[in-house]
Amino acid sequence: MMKSKLNIHSGLRTFTRLVIVTAVFQVSSGCSSDKETAAPIAPIAVRIENPQIRDISEHLTYIATVHATSEIPVMAQIQGTVVSTPIEEGQTFKEGDLLVKLSSPELNALVDKLSSEHEYWSNHLKEDLNLLNTSSISQQQVDVSQKAFETSRASLSEAQSRLNNTKEKAKLSGWILKKYVEDGQHVLPGQALLLIGSDSTELHVEVVQEDLRKGIEIGYLVSFRINSSESIDSRVSSIASVTTGAGRTFTVKIPVPSSIAQVLRIGETLPIDFVLEQKEQVLSIPETAVLNKNNKPVIFLVRANKAVRTPVALGLSQSGWIAAEFDWNGVDQVAISNVADLSDGDSVYPVKN
Repeated sequence: MMKSKLNIHSGLRTFTRLVIVTAVFQVSSGCSSDKETAAPIAPIAVRIENPQIRDISEHLTYIATVHATSEIPVMAQIQGTVVSTPIEEGQTFKEGDLLVKLSSPELNALVDKLSSEHEYWSNHLKEDLNLLNTSSISQQQVDVSQKAFETSRASLSEAQSRLNNTKEKAKLSGWILKKYVEDGQHVLPGQALLLIGSDSTELHVEVVQEDLRKGIEIGYLVSFRINSSESIDSRVSSIASVTTGAGRTFTVKIPVPSSIAQVLRIGETLPIDFVLEQKEQVLSIPETAVLNKNNKPVIFLVRANKAVRTPVALGLSQSGWIAAEFDWNGVDQVAISNVADLSDGDSVYPVKN
């Protein structure tokens, strides 16, 4: 009986060892299989851009308004009624164009009367001169006729000059800025009829004191665009010595080049840039390429589909680009997306921006 029990115990121990060995083998086999089938790390997709050599400037952007360089009021010279103002506000005119036509029946009547008087004394003087040649009248009588003739001529000339003032014609080319009267309105001498502007124009900008202290002064470079074409440059011509408006700003004036003066309408607004600093033909990269911009900035160059962490020194920025100094071979492109997810040596999948 004792021998039978020993055999049973021995068999159980052997069975237990087999179970343990089998389990260990299965676990070991499973780990080995996991290592062999583990997927490789996928490359990080990044958009890339070529560094560029370009001009970059630091600037202050303001909104400017187009004004005529000079503004001139057109005043009524006589009493009369407005017949027409043929050119509308905002339209241009040329030298000699009719701006305002007035009607003055009283002046017309006066000119007719003085014309008749002048004709009378002209004929009377001719008769007296003929009589003088035949000694029929004295020189004194001729002198009286001569004086009356000259007086009538002067009076007619003055009346005709006043009648000519019923038509106001442009003495220069320019713009109609404002109409102060309507057709049919009665006006008096000295009353404003129109406000006209010269055909030369300038930009007016209201600049705050803090920005003036950054160095804006007469002769300062200003850049602006009127469409998608190349930039147009001008320079500050004057700065007001006193502030205006509730914002206590200073009016800065900038001439518009004559080549584009007729393109800009009076009252039109457009953005302008005061150029504080300018760098020409410097190596530049998109600002989105920079990591840690304010503290030890770096970028990631893409070389053979690998990210190369590269320190960079930054300069002026403009329109999303920033001047940058870094070790560049002239070929590598720079990552501009997912930059914060990159580490030096990471595999990347570059996508052209």
